[in-house]
Amino acid sequence: MRRHLVAPLSLILASIVSFSSTLASAGVEKDPTRPMKEWTFLVFLNGHNNLDSFGAKDINEMEKVGSSDDLNVVVQWASMKNRDTRRLYVQKDTNASAVSSPVVQSLPRVDMGDPRNLVEFVRWAAENYPAKKYLVDVWDHGSGWHLMSGEVNARDISWDDYTGNSISTEELGVSMREIAGVLGQKVSVYGSDACLMAMAEVGAEVADGAEVMVGSQELEPGDGWAYDGILSGLAAKPDASAQELGAIMVDSYIRSYSGGTQGSDDVTQSAVDLSKLGELNASIAELGGSFRKLEKADRAKVVKASTDALNFYYADYVDLGDFLSQLEKSRIAEVDSAVIAGAKQALQSFVVANEGTGVYKAAQGISIWSPNYKSTFNRYISRYRGLAFHKETVWGDTLQHLLQDLQ
Repeated sequence: MRRHLVAPLSLILASIVSFSSTLASAGVEKDPTRPMKEWTFLVFLNGHNNLDSFGAKDINEMEKVGSSDDLNVVVQWASMKNRDTRRLYVQKDTNASAVSSPVVQSLPRVDMGDPRNLVEFVRWAAENYPAKKYLVDVWDHGSGWHLMSGEVNARDISWDDYTGNSISTEELGVSMREIAGVLGQKVSVYGSDACLMAMAEVGAEVADGAEVMVGSQELEPGDGWAYDGILSGLAAKPDASAQELGAIMVDSYIRSYSGGTQGSDDVTQSAVDLSKLGELNASIAELGGSFRKLEKADRAKVVKASTDALNFYYADYVDLGDFLSQLEKSRIAEVDSAVIAGAKQALQSFVVANEGTGVYKAAQGISIWSPNYKSTFNRYISRYRGLAFHKETVWGDTLQHLLQDLQ
């Protein structure tokens, strides 16, 4: 399974200030001798942890399709089996038991938990493998925007066991903005091949740097994405838009775990259109405004709706669509049904493609933080107030009002 931990707020903010102050803003200098392809598919594959064995397996899946006249497939591969970090240009082969794609660059062991190295990988790839559209995939453990277990380093995504570092949600947002500056355009698709990353809070951080976000609301099995399915779908439609590729990725993932190439499992996967985030945020802000006017009895109904809604590995990660459906059933007189309907419509516009299997069939594509215990709220609220999603929606203030009656 793919999971992560996060750091105290003071450490996170300090790292972001240091990170953003040292990043260069210059765009890439593209080699005119390199052909401009339709897509460059970039995988930041962090095997510096207990997922390492799945890294080679996923690269072998990529090699079933490989690069083409329309597509560059490029991997930065960090493996505990190698002393170096390797950049591969993935080529098609028939050997499923060994990685045979050429190493186009070998680096001293790279800290894959340093967001600067994610930016540098994309910069290098854009210079050497230019394309009209880019996908950036961060491959590793993930935990959404939070998890804390003592005074530990941030481990929201891309945990490097050698250094103890990882990329916090806030740092991921800074990285994606920097990458957009490097490319001179937003990344067409940002994806997390990691657990629990399909959250409104994560989407709000990366929205300035990406058009579409793909990820899972729930834990991912160790096999992660079905890369052969994704690349086969893209090869069949090389001029796919960001939204179309997002839908291909969701479909291939779900099929692979529905008795397909990766067996059977209860999974979720979704793609969201980050250009529609503003409308979703506005609807959540309006809904929250209604909640903040509620008296005790009605506050309890809202908290119960959250409790009854589908949640995931962390109980405070709640499916937004199911939460809205539970609110409708609650029939709270002081919450206008049109406000709930507006939020549901905004969610439907936001979600490009979504599917869940087994116990997650009710999943509707995006999770939101909605703790049902005051202790959980108190644990994370200081950091939450610094997230872009809270700044746009004041959702943390709404939660504080809803949970005030709890011990």
